[in-house]
Amino acid sequence: MNRKIATLILILAPILFFAELLFFGKALFWGLPELQFYPWRALAFEQILNGYMPLWNPYNGLGSPLLANYQTAVFYPATGLLFVLYWLGHLEGMVWGHMLVNVAHVILAGLGMYKVCEHRGISPAGSTLAGLTFSLGGYLVARFGFFSMIWTMAWFPWIFLYTMRLFEKENSRLEPLKLILVISMMLLAGHAQLSWYILLYCFFWMVSRITSPLLAWVKKVWRFALACIFAFAISAIQLIPTADFLLQSQRSSEVDISTALTYSFWPWHLLNFINPSIFGNPALGNYWGYGAFWEDSIYFGLLPFLLLLGSIILLFRNGKRLLQDGKEKYFLWIMIIIGILFSLGKNLFIFPWFYKHIPTFDMFNAPARFMIWVVFSASILAATTFDQWKKPLGKVLYWVRLGTAGGFGVGIGATWMMISHPDLQPTFISAAFQISVLTFFCGFLYLINPNIHSGEDKPNRIKFWQLGVILFVFLDLFFLSFNTIPLQDIQQIQDFQNNSPENSKRIYWDEGDDYTFRYDTVLDFKNYENTLTAAQLVDSQLANVNLYNHVVSLNNFEPMRLKTYDQFLQGLNSLPSEEQSRLLTGFGIDTIFQLDSSNPSNIYRIAIPSTDNIQFSTGVQLASSMDEFLKTEPENQCITLMLGNKQNMGPQGGKQLCEGISLEIMDLIWEGNIISFKTIIPQDGWLLVNDAQATGWHANVDGVSVPISLANGFVKAIPITTGFHTVVFLYLPASFLIGMVISLVSLFSLGILYIKNNRKIGASHDS
Repeated sequence: MNRKIATLILILAPILFFAELLFFGKALFWGLPELQFYPWRALAFEQILNGYMPLWNPYNGLGSPLLANYQTAVFYPATGLLFVLYWLGHLEGMVWGHMLVNVAHVILAGLGMYKVCEHRGISPAGSTLAGLTFSLGGYLVARFGFFSMIWTMAWFPWIFLYTMRLFEKENSRLEPLKLILVISMMLLAGHAQLSWYILLYCFFWMVSRITSPLLAWVKKVWRFALACIFAFAISAIQLIPTADFLLQSQRSSEVDISTALTYSFWPWHLLNFINPSIFGNPALGNYWGYGAFWEDSIYFGLLPFLLLLGSIILLFRNGKRLLQDGKEKYFLWIMIIIGILFSLGKNLFIFPWFYKHIPTFDMFNAPARFMIWVVFSASILAATTFDQWKKPLGKVLYWVRLGTAGGFGVGIGATWMMISHPDLQPTFISAAFQISVLTFFCGFLYLINPNIHSGEDKPNRIKFWQLGVILFVFLDLFFLSFNTIPLQDIQQIQDFQNNSPENSKRIYWDEGDDYTFRYDTVLDFKNYENTLTAAQLVDSQLANVNLYNHVVSLNNFEPMRLKTYDQFLQGLNSLPSEEQSRLLTGFGIDTIFQLDSSNPSNIYRIAIPSTDNIQFSTGVQLASSMDEFLKTEPENQCITLMLGNKQNMGPQGGKQLCEGISLEIMDLIWEGNIISFKTIIPQDGWLLVNDAQATGWHANVDGVSVPISLANGFVKAIPITTGFHTVVFLYLPASFLIGMVISLVSLFSLGILYIKNNRKIGASHDS
């Protein structure tokens, strides 16, 4: 097999694997696509078409940063393609674009793994095998709806490749620039957790390559660090606003340990190495295992797994002869062991200890994602063993024949058990049948091995055998892994844009009911089919589907939320329902969503009287804490300023008699990053706008800048005088401007470095 054939296989295999998504009108909706990624990007693209930079989401949590929400990946190049498809085909075009972009990233991941193995001296056939197992394995395929993870993971092999080249090519001028580029792409792809794990993996590899003299090794590590710094600078337009948002969010200190340990790897799911559905599959409606199926998905083919186990035998059998490349194999096995131990999370003492004592372990949840180290290392080791796979002889031949026959026998036995014992756990029986069939074919391929290492001239036989192995692995992954993806008709996206909610302008989902509805009705982790239609989901206004129809929700389901908002919501949920309704009225909420206690799928819409979203009061009062604000007397018409904004109170500060007066609001614009209106103020006082306050908001009255105070827990208030005024609130955080300048300067500098180094390389070749 040559490189051209290998490249063709790694391009065509994902296209065939995901053909139903690309060519037959299917798409991903269940879970994150319909509840997060599609509405986030639809809102961002809509704002761009309306002439706004998508900095602010005015609909969730009464307002929240949008671009700074890292997973929106606004500046990732693939998002630009999605924008074009949204512009041409609206929501349906954008949804299909996500399928296209995802498949392109699967191809990118496979080609990258091929290049990694080729660089390590593995044959084209072995490298192709690694590319297939990494790109079409369960870790990636089961997470296919988690777009930012797929995009980020695709850059892993490329970053590792250029890290190796940076270490091994002493005088290379272009390798550091390539490394900068691929790290930048990863950072812009939108998943901080996987990005950090990928960089950590590369760092540990560098540690494993410590050489003497130590100074030379330190210089190489420093070059890698400089590449990371340069990549961070290029990505600053996304990273700095995200960091600014993080400092204002509920995650500003750490993720609490109960959250951090969510989605810890269930030890019994290590059996997923030999079959992905041994505990059932939610796409088939029969999952009964612990936790989320996709988080523990690690299947990368039975034959590659057997080759992985074979690498242990080869490592110890060849002894000193393998010392030169054995160091690499030892590193890969160490990373497999570390990845498994870390991924166990709460199921082992190691991760909780690291959470308490080692920085960065308290930044993320889902320890199971450390399995990315496992599947990456395992793919390379399987390819290495494939290149040393010899025709069985002697006792080995005897046991292979026996195992092959045994696999066939187990298949017959499993079939009989399915027929005669229907009371047994069906997933075990079906998994046993699948394993037996695959084991039989693995043994058959072993027996017909043309003995590549014998020195005999059998190029055609060898080539066809290699293609047969690769085809077998592809079919194994296709039939056992593809059905982990829940597919639906792409045209159902029209139901999101064509359904309007019932007369609700501002809504609130009761927090407990919201959780029950989300995870018992909409997101059934045991059965992907047990969910609502798109029309029903829009009617529920759950999560982010309110964005499609511009309904403002007090709820915010995003991973990061403003700390002030989060504190308010926690206090709100601790109050009796009567007190909650009183507070909600003050924020302009007109509808509360609750569930029927006897039927959790039945939603009640409770209408409540609401106040104006722009309010005026003649006076203010102070609150030293969120609890103090929540206990404010109902008859008090003061605007409550939160302590820390005392300097903005002016001469009217302090507790006093207040009068709330309704205003006539004219020429109102409330979209994107702008809130603008005209009004007549009857007397000096304070203006409150029911939109969340965050760093980056600026206010001016008649063109004169005025300070914004944090009021009523988490929204905006400004002092204002008697008369006719034009009031404008503009969201333009300094973090975005600083990040944009740094990114532009860094990109320009990278271009200059590339041109300069290219000329030097050209001059060197000429000489």
